[in-house]
Amino acid sequence: MSQSSSQVPGVALATDRLHMVPLAQTHSEHIRDMSGDPEVRRYLWGGEVIPLTRVYDMVEASERCFSERGAGFFVMFLNLESDPCHGEFVAFFGHRFIPGGIDM
Repeated sequence: MSQSSSQVPGVALATDRLHMVPLAQTHSEHIRDMSGDPEVRRYLWGGEVIPLTRVYDMVEASERCFSERGAGFFVMFLNLESDPCHGEFVAFFGHRFIPGGIDM
């Protein structure tokens, strides 16, 4: 469970309960595993379990977006030392660039 292997230097967010870093290739299995959950697939990826190669593409696109636009996807881990699940992957979130979309 890698929390800080990002290609985006100097970008991290933390609260008392959560630690968030830009999505990196070391987080790919977390995202792929999440796609195996039917409750997640209801809302993402058109109901499909996505292959690891698709996650790698997503990570590369996020890193490019951070480089070019200063935004991308983050991964979130539990950060509460007293929690037995400390360091556990929780979710991913963020922004992605859609060609032809509205630039905000």
